[in-house]
Amino acid sequence: MTELRATIFIDILNALLSRAHSSTDSRKSIDAIRHALMTCSLVISSCGEAISRENETAPVIFRLGGGLTEIDIRRFCPLFTLKLDSPTQNLILDELESALASTSDFINCLDQSDSGDPTSRDPLHDIQKQLDRIAVMEVAVDHAYDRVERLSREIDALHPRLQQRLAFAVKKFPQDIAARNSANNDLLAMTIEASLVKVSLIRAQAQNSVYDYRRPKAPDLHMKSALSAAFAKLKEDERKMEDEEGRLDRDLAEYQTLLDMVDGGRSSGFRQIVTDCAAVDRETEECRRDLRRLGWTGDDY
Repeated sequence: MTELRATIFIDILNALLSRAHSSTDSRKSIDAIRHALMTCSLVISSCGEAISRENETAPVIFRLGGGLTEIDIRRFCPLFTLKLDSPTQNLILDELESALASTSDFINCLDQSDSGDPTSRDPLHDIQKQLDRIAVMEVAVDHAYDRVERLSREIDALHPRLQQRLAFAVKKFPQDIAARNSANNDLLAMTIEASLVKVSLIRAQAQNSVYDYRRPKAPDLHMKSALSAAFAKLKEDERKMEDEEGRLDRDLAEYQTLLDMVDGGRSSGFRQIVTDCAAVDRETEECRRDLRRLGWTGDDY
């Protein structure tokens, strides 16, 4: 029965640690284990004292928390050493390492403070320095807050005037821009018209200078008469060329008629003679090549 109760006690401790999902729960579970270990150590020491006093008639009752007595512990707890599972042991080791690390850091801080400035060992001096730094930061924050408030008030004061100026600009500037664009367009149109007039004047001056040119020694001779004479000469040349072209066409027609009379068709006459001569020359050349191939070295005819 005692071993069963001890096993249930260990299982309850393991279940508490396994249900710890956060650092706070783990901390609470470790505190519970620490309290249980302290209780077990008290129980073991009490059991040792009880064994040493086994010859006494009235044993001293050791009182524990929760109404437990030495007799209850001896009745329900085993005397053998109980073992925790690996996760529980790891958590206890982590807790011990954390405690040792905190102690080491505290001792190192004390060593550094002893080797440095004597004023650094005074906690009140450090607190005063922190308070002075905080006061300076508060003053800077107050100045920044005042500046932000001042800028906000200035912005609130400028906003209506800027809004009014924007509305005035939106209302007035498009009309001015339209008027300016209209004036620019009118100026451009007038410039184009003046340029056209100037080009027409230049053209008239050029025509007058070319066609109304007169020689100083012969005022009756001017460019118009010269151009008229040149045009008449070109027309005469054109007429002569047309007459010559007609004459050449007639000559060519006569030559074509003569050739048709000589040929006498496609299968007889002069064309047939030319074809036969070409065939004879071709066959003669083939015969000579055959004779040379057979070894004939006579003179060519």
